[in-house]
Amino acid sequence: MANVGPAYGDMLARKKKIEGKRDAQQEHDMMIFIQERTGSNDIDVDNIECLKDGKILCELINGIIDNKVKCDQGNAPFKMRANVESFIEGCKRFGLKEQELFQVNDLFEGKNLPQFTQCIYAIGRKLQMDPCYCGPILGPKQAAENKRHFSQEQLDAGKHIHSLQMGSNKGATQAGQNFGAPRQIILQMDPCYCGPILGPKQACGEKREWTQEQLDAGKHIHSLQMGSNKGATQAGQNFGAPRQIIN
Repeated sequence: MANVGPAYGDMLARKKKIEGKRDAQQEHDMMIFIQERTGSNDIDVDNIECLKDGKILCELINGIIDNKVKCDQGNAPFKMRANVESFIEGCKRFGLKEQELFQVNDLFEGKNLPQFTQCIYAIGRKLQMDPCYCGPILGPKQAAENKRHFSQEQLDAGKHIHSLQMGSNKGATQAGQNFGAPRQIILQMDPCYCGPILGPKQACGEKREWTQEQLDAGKHIHSLQMGSNKGATQAGQNFGAPRQIIN
């Protein structure tokens, strides 16, 4: 690849991450595919370096699309880069998506070879969509679009599906559980019941009636005889205060 300086820091970490995505078998299959598509004898299937001048790539894409791209046979670096750019333009004409393409330096300087490999695999997938295609295969066949159309009647019917027949019930809860609650035995409340006994008898309600005099008497109970004294405070303390001597 092109001569570039060593990477340091974050650039080095990024380079190692990209290199870790390379797959030797995928690259080998890609080179075999290009060789079979172009019929070129100048391809070293174990070395991507032979593709960086862009000549073989232009030959590859020109064998696929009708609107040919320009290929410069010169060996100057700027002409090689121009060939790679022409190949990328040809991929766009073929219908590849933006995320399936690569940058010139990804191949020319070896900055992101996995992205370049992905581009060639995208070409292989798209070629297989043609039912008349009988050339070399690279990668799986691209899935065909399968749109689904629903009538208004079907859409309206979906609105009547009970919410608990699909999706989530908003997570697990303990609502409605009675585990640990007292067991109420109603039979024992019947004064005439004389059958077997299980558990304690349920307590009967015992209402208390208060006269107005009793209610009024409760208002005169000192507050410190019940409840809280609003927490401990230092109000009223004179410890540490200056001692006043009055003659």
